[in-house]
Amino acid sequence: MVSVEQVAMDGTKVRANAFRRKAMSYAGVTEKQKVLADEV
Repeated sequence: MVSVEQVAMDGTKVRANAFRRKAMSYAGVTEKQKVLADEV
């Protein structure tokens, strides 16, 4: 069993620039993974 005695949160804000066309859904990632596995 794990005991947690102290919980801390970090309020750091990081600016991000995500490219919308490169973002993938779970289905897209699964399909890409199959394609890459076939290439290997």
